[in-house]
Amino acid sequence: MAALVTKLAHEYHLKTEGDIQTKRFRGWENDSLLEQKVEQFITNIEQLTPGNYLFVEHPGLDGPEMQAVKGNVAINRQHVTDIFTHPEVKKALLKKGVQLVNYNDLF
Repeated sequence: MAALVTKLAHEYHLKTEGDIQTKRFRGWENDSLLEQKVEQFITNIEQLTPGNYLFVEHPGLDGPEMQAVKGNVAINRQHVTDIFTHPEVKKALLKKGVQLVNYNDLF
């Protein structure tokens, strides 16, 4: 599968994760309660060292469309939105001096 992704990325002039120098950022444990996730995320922000980090998540809203997906997708996506917009998370990012960028900014 990785070979196919690499081939297609090259063919369509797309960048892949291997083309950029980033470290993985671990956000939170998905089986935690929302407030535990917020605390884990803030702790992980506080432990960052200088460098570029990649953190991929999928924010969404816990509504009928997301609830139609099997599993806990709707609530998990709502948690991502709640964490990203949580005042304490925003405060931790500012305090640490984290500069948020989008994927295109890495190239």
